[in-house]
Amino acid sequence: MGSLFISPKYQGNGIGSTLIEEMISYLEKRGIKEFCLDSGYKDAQKRWCRKFGNPYKIVKDYWGPGIDNMVWLCKI
Repeated sequence: MGSLFISPKYQGNGIGSTLIEEMISYLEKRGIKEFCLDSGYKDAQKRWCRKFGNPYKIVKDYWGPGIDNMVWLCKI
């Protein structure tokens, strides 16, 4: 998955979680044991931290001063 964006008016309804769960199911059926997820959006980073724990890697100022990119290595 290259990007995941849910329109703000539909956020909080489980749409993103459902898409990720389907992606995980798809990968699992194909024997894939892990995937990476990354984000530069602070709101998404908060959600991913709650869902997947601490990021595997934080790239400071990746998108500009004070805008970090976080990467999660997620096990299936």
